[in-house]
Amino acid sequence: MASKRYSGICSGCGKKSDKLTPYLGMLLCEECLKEVEELGIKLAKAIGKVFGVEEERAVEIYRESVKEVTKLYEKYIVDEKKDVG
Repeated sequence: MASKRYSGICSGCGKKSDKLTPYLGMLLCEECLKEVEELGIKLAKAIGKVFGVEEERAVEIYRESVKEVTKLYEKYIVDEKKDVG
């Protein structure tokens, strides 16, 4: 996902880490990141099914949205702080 890593407290589990990855509006450790990504994909598939969108397209839309929101989060929130959390 993102190439930058940050130090601080994981938004998911609350543990301190120096390998946090920005994801949507959160900084997550590797374990929480994997879990949140899996849940997000399941949600995207379910929403796609409700609106008649193919699973692959629903997941693609979800991933594009995540990239855009994460990019804004890094630019306006995280990059302004030296140590977050």
